Amino acid sequence: AVGGHGQWLFVLDNLEGAIATLDMFGGVTQVMRPELPSSTSFIRPRALSVLGDSLIVLDSGADQVIQFDRYGSPVGVYAEEDLSNPKALTADTCGRFYIGDDNGLYLGFADMSLPGRNIAVPELAGLDISDLWTDGAFLYVATRSDGIHMLLIDPPCGEP
Repeated sequence: AVGGHGQWLFVLDNLEGAIATLDMFGGVTQVMRPELPSSTSFIRPRALSVLGDSLIVLDSGADQVIQFDRYGSPVGVYAEEDLSNPKALTADTCGRFYIGDDNGLYLGFADMSLPGRNIAVPELAGLDISDLWTDGAFLYVATRSDGIHMLLIDPPCGEP
């Protein structure tokens, strides 16, 4: 998984479970590695996305989302009690993030004090979500058995 913001590029190495931050010249400036289970570190990062000036990491080892600031310091943890085997993550420029898990889709917010919620989408019932991405107006959901589904986001977000 790869995400970018400004002059930074974030690269997730699924084999090592590490996240590297690269500068605009491709130099590694920081590497975050898995740690013992805690509310401020990840165990098994599965996906990442940029949300404003922060990085959000989907940790399938602890069924949670951890938000890091631009310097790699944790600023919040989200949804650990609401997620079941999370597999995919994306975020839009309006401060919303979407997670695909065994329950279907989950909507969360960059302001982690706001409650998130599971989203009922009958077309996705029983399908294994493998990837998510958004352009602000649509949420694209890739499934292992049924291809790609396009869902209209209401209200839409501006250009990513």
